[in-house]
Amino acid sequence: AGASGTLLFSDDPTSAWQAGTSPLAADLRGVHFGANGFSVVGDGGATLWSADGATFGAAATPASVDLRAVGFGSQFVAVGAAGAVFNSADGITWVAASSGSTADLIGLAFGSYRFSAVGASGTNLTAF
Repeated sequence: AGASGTLLFSDDPTSAWQAGTSPLAADLRGVHFGANGFSVVGDGGATLWSADGATFGAAATPASVDLRAVGFGSQFVAVGAAGAVFNSADGITWVAASSGSTADLIGLAFGSYRFSAVGASGTNLTAF
């Protein structure tokens, strides 16, 4: 995932990468596989979903905040600017959640049955 809606995929990472199909021109910042498909997030609340990793359809978040990372545990979670957090069971329908922070969140990981996010000014959030 990259600038201006760029998506690349490969069936074999040792061979050439191919361009995927994106319906958005937003800068894309994060991608993760879970729930039998790929979720991609980016600027302006951009969210995309793909079952095959090649052709993506637009999904919608309830806000137009810049999103920086997405992960999957028992559900998808996306984080971004001003402490934004969104949850999705399927990567298509997103619901806003509260992080309790206004710091920009830029990284996300899932482990030990919980999500952790990191962000600006040393922000480190767990279990949301």
